[in-house]
Amino acid sequence: MNILILEDEVLDAELEIAMMQRAGYDCHWQRVVSEVDFLNAIDSSRFDLILADGFGA
Repeated sequence: MNILILEDEVLDAELEIAMMQRAGYDCHWQRVVSEVDFLNAIDSSRFDLILADGFGA
């Protein structure tokens, strides 16, 4: 499963991946921290799942 993680905290991203792996998923993942990096990632690769950090606006 190809996963894109939009997350500014490294430990949070690692926890998300660990939970997916414990659930039995074979994960290949990429972490991005900015809108520009996110847009570049979705333009250049296919993802089965996108996990995005919540924020207040």
